[in-house]
Amino acid sequence: MFLQSTLNNIYVYNMVNSNFKQFNLIKYLIVMSKLILAQDIQEHNYNLDNL
Repeated sequence: MFLQSTLNNIYVYNMVNSNFKQFNLIKYLIVMSKLILAQDIQEHNYNLDNL
């Protein structure tokens, strides 16, 4: 019984942990895409200024 509950706790912990990692990855990708987009806009404006 004790072993079973321990295994269940480990399973739940791993599930939550992997979801948290996925969430962090998604958050990281969103931030990176925003930064890349901002950089593109800056370069584009810079190019327009140079015309």
